[in-house]
Amino acid sequence: MKKPTSHTVPFGRYNDTDATLFSVNAGVPLIHLLENASIALDCSCALNEELAYGDNARHRSLRWTALQLDEMAKALIDAAVLGVLAEQSAATEQTH
Repeated sequence: MKKPTSHTVPFGRYNDTDATLFSVNAGVPLIHLLENASIALDCSCALNEELAYGDNARHRSLRWTALQLDEMAKALIDAAVLGVLAEQSAATEQTH
């Protein structure tokens, strides 16, 4: 069985449609997705802590940054899960 890799997952909606600005690329090893998701979530946590406790005039900008990091982390994790599920499905089909 080969190692599962990511599937394409778009993220970063920019208007009232489903149009997106970014996407996770297909074929990326899962460890890279999970590492980057962890980094994005860590940064988002730090920003949210600053928003909650800091006295900062740039809160609007920080909120958008935290939202974008959260969307990116979710897309990375979704791409990893889709890759694992696809690999499991392919393995199941081979045994039947």
